Amino acid sequence: MASSGAGMTSTTISPGGAWVVRGADAGTPEAPSAGTSSPAAPGAADTTRATTAAASAGALPTPQRQREVVSESPPSPPVRITRWEVLAGAGVWTPTPSSASLALSLDGALVLQERWRLGLTSSFSFGDAVPVTDDSGASRGTLTARALLIAPEASVCTTTRLRGCGGLLAGVRLGVGSTAGEFIFQAKTKWVATPSFGPVAHLSTSFSRVAASLDLALLINPVPSGFSLEGLSARIDTPTVEFVARLSFGYGVDR
Repeated sequence: MASSGAGMTSTTISPGGAWVVRGADAGTPEAPSAGTSSPAAPGAADTTRATTAAASAGALPTPQRQREVVSESPPSPPVRITRWEVLAGAGVWTPTPSSASLALSLDGALVLQERWRLGLTSSFSFGDAVPVTDDSGASRGTLTARALLIAPEASVCTTTRLRGCGGLLAGVRLGVGSTAGEFIFQAKTKWVATPSFGPVAHLSTSFSRVAASLDLALLINPVPSGFSLEGLSARIDTPTVEFVARLSFGYGVDR
């Protein structure tokens, strides 16, 4: 051991062969000797144990847990109504292959996610009329058949300014038969309900909140039906296939 008197500084060779210098000032720390370790900070062991326990319990984002979170698919967005419309229109309806009658319509529709159109259509046809004659050929009056279509529909649409939609409708066709004349003594009005379905197409646009649409539908009537008068020659059968074309205007709101 070596020492100096003025500063009371001593130097000692530790058993491990390292130099340990002790100063006279009380605040001078001792250098650690070789082969020894610094004391741990207070609470360090408890912190390490708590971190390990939290990682084991899954509270901390371990690499494996991060991979699991990343692999999870994001939740699907809710279905959103992006537009609704109410339209009224007029057009032509072919109640027989050789003639067309005036048709009026009233429609309502919802557009979902800007691509799916769900609607309810109602169209009325003024129908066709035929004369009623007896066996001698004398006129007895007229027989008229009108039609009312009520059908929900579903279509897929484009997202362009001039929106085109194509889909299917399926509903009920109500046939209304009536007679007029002084010498017809049978029932004046009769209703016949049959199923009707087919493809439908819309070509629409909007100006502010004014909506305009060209609507086309091909109706298939699989159940034979019609109207006739017993003992007389007049008869009107429901066509198996009908075509409806309408031009509609109404009120529409984008959401």
